[in-house]
Amino acid sequence: MKKYPIYIKATFLLLLAILAFQCLVWAEFILVPITFGSLFSILLIPVATKFEKWGAHRSLSSFLCIVVMVLIVTILVFLLTRQIISFLNEVPDLTAIVNKRLNDIQEYIERQTSLSPSSQINWVKDKLVTGKSVFSGTMSATASTFATCALVPLYTFFMLFYRDRIFVFFEKITPVEQHQTVYQIIERIKALVQSYLTGILIVMFIISVMVSIGLKIIGVPYAIFLGVLAGLINVVPYLGIVSAAALSILISTIMTNSETAPILVFFLFLITHLLEANIITPNIVGSKVSINTLASLLALIVGAEVWGVVGMILFIPMLGIAKVIMDNVDHLEPYGYLLSKMEAGKHSVTWIGSFRKAKGMFRKKSKKDVTVNK
Repeated sequence: MKKYPIYIKATFLLLLAILAFQCLVWAEFILVPITFGSLFSILLIPVATKFEKWGAHRSLSSFLCIVVMVLIVTILVFLLTRQIISFLNEVPDLTAIVNKRLNDIQEYIERQTSLSPSSQINWVKDKLVTGKSVFSGTMSATASTFATCALVPLYTFFMLFYRDRIFVFFEKITPVEQHQTVYQIIERIKALVQSYLTGILIVMFIISVMVSIGLKIIGVPYAIFLGVLAGLINVVPYLGIVSAAALSILISTIMTNSETAPILVFFLFLITHLLEANIITPNIVGSKVSINTLASLLALIVGAEVWGVVGMILFIPMLGIAKVIMDNVDHLEPYGYLLSKMEAGKHSVTWIGSFRKAKGMFRKKSKKDVTVNK
């Protein structure tokens, strides 16, 4: 086989990466609902299997799974809609308070800089015009992406219905001696997706409760709405909790007369994030999606560029699935190692680890006491 110079190989790989990136952008309408359908079908496989054990036909079990999924989504949307309506009902009062605070800010700026309120407004308008096109383009792309998700239940149904055929397909395209590896990859992907998605839902609920209670204690208005919003957008790693914190701090600054409220809100979200990253997520989601922080950030950036907000949500589990494949294919194993993170015990706090440490400290203290008594 002819060996090519390294610069030719690098050029070829770069062109291949650009082509793959552009194909993902072009095929967004097809790939986004298929990806969601694949993830949800893997999550619902145990439910479909349970229905079939009770005597339901494959088509009926798949349909019942879709009914369960749609029912859960409908309940979540209903609860969120109630919070949004409650928030919108108080918009007139909020507008009056915001206008008063803005007038106070304008007067303060005028005293400090000698800029008249009209000059300040013109400066803000210039800045808003600059970002208007970017914002409108982002919103239209996001709305277009979410519109494609109407196909998700349909894809989920057919993937559940044809799951045995899909499994046999992977068997047929691989040599017999590699079938065991294929079985391992499929089982690990199933465990990863099921653990990740169920864990994300539980973490969303815990974050919503924690933030709502914390904001209520601090005295921030719309605490429940902000808490539920924080739990929902926490599905976007890193950026979600930062966005929720920024919005909550802004509302606490405008809506409360306390100077310490924004500081308390900041520390509330900081503590919540530390607990979520080091205790809640490692214990609930586990180490199934064991991707290091650098790889996760790159996945978020690439996902945002390819599919917008939906890409930021999907590219983390997709990268986790890719890592499972890399870990089980010999010549790809170094790349899987590059994506992996340190062992859980070195960077996170687990319930078992904490119990063992406390138990060890207690034992050491007991031995010391025995020695002193002697």
